[in-house]
Amino acid sequence: MSKEASNNRTYWLVIVVLTVIGIGLAGYLTYVHVNVYTNPAFKSSCNINQSFNCETVALSSYAIIAGLPTSVWGLIGYLLLLVVGLLGWNRKGTGSSPLHGMLAVLTFCCMVAGVFFAYISYTQINSLCIYCMGTYFINILLFLLMFPALSKDGVSLGDGFASFTSWLPRNLVYLIVLGIILFVGIQSYPKYWQAKWKGASLPIKVCGGMRQDSAMGHGEDANGHWIGAKNPHITIVEFADYECPYCKRAHFDLRLLLRKCPDGIRLYHRHYPLDHKCNPRINRPFHKKACVLARAAHCAGLQGKFWDANDFLYTKGKKLAKKDLVANMVKLGLNGDKLHACISGKPARAAIDNDMAAGRGHKMQGTPFFVMNGVAFRKGYIPKEDIIKALNTPKVVAERPAPARRPKVQKASTPAPRRRAKAAPATPRTPARPAPRR
Repeated sequence: MSKEASNNRTYWLVIVVLTVIGIGLAGYLTYVHVNVYTNPAFKSSCNINQSFNCETVALSSYAIIAGLPTSVWGLIGYLLLLVVGLLGWNRKGTGSSPLHGMLAVLTFCCMVAGVFFAYISYTQINSLCIYCMGTYFINILLFLLMFPALSKDGVSLGDGFASFTSWLPRNLVYLIVLGIILFVGIQSYPKYWQAKWKGASLPIKVCGGMRQDSAMGHGEDANGHWIGAKNPHITIVEFADYECPYCKRAHFDLRLLLRKCPDGIRLYHRHYPLDHKCNPRINRPFHKKACVLARAAHCAGLQGKFWDANDFLYTKGKKLAKKDLVANMVKLGLNGDKLHACISGKPARAAIDNDMAAGRGHKMQGTPFFVMNGVAFRKGYIPKEDIIKALNTPKVVAERPAPARRPKVQKASTPAPRRRAKAAPATPRTPARPAPRR
């Protein structure tokens, strides 16, 4: 083997090695994606902080493309590149071949995808995934190595592309077979990221059929804003933060359940922003807009638009600058001047403080936090089996959540018998400041 041929095989070998590393990274990212949707207790090795968190990226809308996780598309691309790289490494002689065109097309597509998702992570998701960044770097290297690999074979980019395009018509049957395999794979890939209640065996008596949000009961009482059953079989209270991706996922899972059981479940929303500006238990900057978003939801509720604002803030609140919040919420049919004045006012702050005090009364450590029929679930979720069991249990008078606001005291016509008041739990001089769980 000549020295020139050996040097050329080296380039192909480096491409193969980089592709194998890419397969490993994409495989781990797929593992992360599966777990963040199926295992609420999962914590990945790249969950470092709010700015560097693979789980936040995996929970974004950009993590699913055309029915497959983005990481799985990366696996497919790397596997194709691996085949091309191995064939190129074992190829004897020089001169243009379809492999050169395939290498150029695949590395270009990978490079463009890497640049695009890097931009999206930085500008839209506002969180970076270190393993994703590793694939972006590999994609750029693969694209750059493509040029010397072709050059050492004495092939120009145009010649390689021409060989590839002339090869396509003669081998169309292989592409059709590949397309069929890909289509079947997309259809059969488990859609674990969809709401977990899809296909769940729910009791027909209380879950008779789907109902849109606009047709559900909703209102406000001493315990806060609620949506769902007017005479509930079970009552669920969520303490949540609009910047928490786990809260968003859990909330919309429950909302789908509500649509299936609109006469059996009532859902309350309580605010617990993980923002040091209003939450005394947070001792460092974390979710920097959470307090403002919580007050915005409260103020929207005063105009009768709580649940519209609630969905909006979970979906877009994290992406909006504070100065643009009111202007965007006006599109929900809110009065912008009233909303702006309310968000800055003391009553809104007091309402959020009230919700956080209720959360501290449950000794919660992070969000999301749930209370179902008076029973606290401290792992950040209510097991599916527990909800189904509660729905199947004969209806009892559900224990209502502890009121966030003091109900109006009515004067009794006769004095009530004296009862010994229970002492309120003492507040320590230096309250513990646990780090937010999520």
